[in-house]
Amino acid sequence: MHTPEVRNMSIDRVAHCWLSPKEAETYTGIPSRSLERLRLTGDGPIFSKVGRLVRYSTEDLEIWMRRDRRNSISDSGRSQ
Repeated sequence: MHTPEVRNMSIDRVAHCWLSPKEAETYTGIPSRSLERLRLTGDGPIFSKVGRLVRYSTEDLEIWMRRDRRNSISDSGRSQ
């Protein structure tokens, strides 16, 4: 099975795409090892397991990356 190159895909085309940790690294810029640690602590994006394979929905990655947006370095990023 051919895996599409995430970098060259438009947002519309990846709206419902499932990515491996390496593809998620390309998509987010976050190293796959960091995503692995975030899975262990529960602080990372939602993921699915298919057998032993971990997959990330591009929609879930977008939601997770947007949740901690900030206006400044002193902004906590989360509403209280």
